[in-house]
Amino acid sequence: MQISNQEFTFASPDLKQLLNEAFNNRSELKSSAYRIKSFESNVTAAKSGYYPYVYLGAGYNLANPNSRIQPQVNRFDGTWDAGIFLSWDFWNWGSTSAQVIQNEQTLIQGKLSRAQLMESIELEVNQNYLNLNFLKEKAEVSNLTKGQSEENYRVIREKYNAQLATSTELADAETLLFQAKTNYANAVADYRIALIKLYKSAGRKLYP
Repeated sequence: MQISNQEFTFASPDLKQLLNEAFNNRSELKSSAYRIKSFESNVTAAKSGYYPYVYLGAGYNLANPNSRIQPQVNRFDGTWDAGIFLSWDFWNWGSTSAQVIQNEQTLIQGKLSRAQLMESIELEVNQNYLNLNFLKEKAEVSNLTKGQSEENYRVIREKYNAQLATSTELADAETLLFQAKTNYANAVADYRIALIKLYKSAGRKLYP
């Protein structure tokens, strides 16, 4: 089994930038913002019950004879009329107040839910960021161990070629090197998975 000796380049994500991306890109927060706008519209609509309703009206009348024209003549004449109408239901303010209070409470609850959601997302991003740094350090330690195992194998092989080491010692050194490379490859794989998880929690689109 061959394990690549190619060194892995670790990313350096910025936590502040990731948090900003999460607050701007997470679909849950976008949906929450739309809901709050809807709740605000409901409050405004409910409060409109406190104020009078004003209507504009207009009509056209064609008649033979047209009673609006004096003196009346035996022919078709058309006339226009327009008016402004006002309606104000004073006795319904109790119902209006109840609707306003209900919609305001719904709005407050929506804002509280959004704040809790933002805290949850911030915690998620922070945890993923800390986990990524932990796995980065783990991979770096594994890389150092791999380097030491490579150097140890090189020394034992030279001794073996000079008949200063046994085949058992060479096999042991080769086994240690293989294990060190395996550990490093696994550490890099864990880091890559953690990086994807971090970017996903920030709301990044990982694939086109």
